[in-house]
Amino acid sequence: MPYLGGITLAHVLKAVAGLPEAPIRGVALFAAARPELPPGDLPAADAALRPALEGVYYADALLWLAAQLAAGLAAAHGKACCTWT
Repeated sequence: MPYLGGITLAHVLKAVAGLPEAPIRGVALFAAARPELPPGDLPAADAALRPALEGVYYADALLWLAAQLAAGLAAAHGKACCTWT
């Protein structure tokens, strides 16, 4: 999978955990920010995903994210690029 930005899943989880209320919409996944990174335009991947995630519930966005992670892990496993020795 290509590298799509400087925000990690850990950054997203920390940002969402710091929200005053539980998120309702999937766009909450974009709440993370890293102040040490220079501000700028949204990466192309974010710009494409944001409208799609704004239209779904938070739980659906999390399920989509989990499916993407599973697909990436399956692809890495299938290529044997990660070994546990």
